[in-house]
Amino acid sequence: MAVLSSTSLEQMGSDRYAPLSEAERLLLRKASAGLTAFCGAEEDENDPSSPRLEGNNPANSANWGADRAVRAELIRWLCVDQTAAAAIDPRGIKLCAAKVTGKLDLSYVTVAFPLSFERCVFVEDADLSYLKTPGLAFSGSHTKAVTADGANVAGDLSFDEGFVSDGGVRMLTAQIGANLECRGGTFQNRKDQALWADRVKITGSAFLGRFADPRIDFRAEGTVRLVGAQIGGVLDCTGGSFKKPEAQGQVFALLCDRMKAGNVFLRDEFSANGEVRMWGAEIAINLV
Repeated sequence: MAVLSSTSLEQMGSDRYAPLSEAERLLLRKASAGLTAFCGAEEDENDPSSPRLEGNNPANSANWGADRAVRAELIRWLCVDQTAAAAIDPRGIKLCAAKVTGKLDLSYVTVAFPLSFERCVFVEDADLSYLKTPGLAFSGSHTKAVTADGANVAGDLSFDEGFVSDGGVRMLTAQIGANLECRGGTFQNRKDQALWADRVKITGSAFLGRFADPRIDFRAEGTVRLVGAQIGGVLDCTGGSFKKPEAQGQVFALLCDRMKAGNVFLRDEFSANGEVRMWGAEIAINLV
């Protein structure tokens, strides 16, 4: 199959979804080159210490114009259309500081490239159930509810660096080939489960604590469930804040019954407003 140029991919997208927003055109051009589509102020992607520009902060998305809108159906098309997907660079789709409109539905989709949504805003819920991909990141993004039951991510699955979910993240029986990165993430579902990851299999470690920037801590408002989880490395909740749901009768802040892990770290300003329970858990080395 012939590889399309960025111009050809942009033309295909325009033919199907015209009129395209400025951000959508940028995404189509950059995706074929494996580069980040900066829909706000461009940042130096080779300098991880570069400042987080306030114009790219999802907390300020009320000021973002229509030029930064990317339709969820366009992202899905890039993943499921064979001709379009063949034009994507192996480094994958990398979208930064965009407003994703409509419901992102990648359920049961197998994608040959990683997906990265950095400091984006998702207007509606996302369904990633049984998605298969080399890597998946929502670093610094703001979402509604995210469902990723049965997802298979070969590398890291990231909800970190200021990520906020209003509605919680559910990922029952998901398989993660590297780490679950939630350092500095906020998971909100005050009536129920904030992070629901029963029977998840994580080859690496699960990080549910403080990000490198001490001002960005992990926070869960609603139960974090890791019942029956298998974690090859550590469960690190260093500096994390866990709070039980507000609904009557809810008592658990962190529920890890029958979990298997190497080390478990609940330290350095770790706090739990509610019960922490690990009935039947197998911790191979240390609980600190």
